[in-house]
Amino acid sequence: PRAGRHQQQVTTLHKLRVQLVRASAQRLRLLALRQQQRGGGLQAQQARNGVAGAALGASPRMVVTHVVLPAALPHILSGARLSMGVAWAAMIAAELTGSDSGLGWRLFWYQEFFRMDRVAAVILMIGLLGVAADLLLRLLRHAVTGWSAEDAHDAR
Repeated sequence: PRAGRHQQQVTTLHKLRVQLVRASAQRLRLLALRQQQRGGGLQAQQARNGVAGAALGASPRMVVTHVVLPAALPHILSGARLSMGVAWAAMIAAELTGSDSGLGWRLFWYQEFFRMDRVAAVILMIGLLGVAADLLLRLLRHAVTGWSAEDAHDAR
């Protein structure tokens, strides 16, 4: 009876992992598609702004520092948020497969010994750290580009 219960817990844990990975992959695909759709408009807008700045007598350096960089910064920071999510998932996956320390390794270790309470705690810790990192990047973007339309959209 005890072995059957452990097997059921492992099967349930595996199903939860598969669902988490699928949901995360779907979210990343949607975010990447949204960023890709915005990219074409950004390039056209930057070209128009650069021409307008040059027509008003701005030097090429001023156009870059006062027009192009401020227009691109919200998109750069959004890309950093997306990349951070992918990097976080890759780091955990790497720890699961080839490490002897870290959260991914602990997850694997506790699962091997059927410590499901610890497995749940590690999964919760991974999630909380990911959310905290995303929140820090959102706060950085708001502090640096609080005037942007993307930042206003994110606040909703």
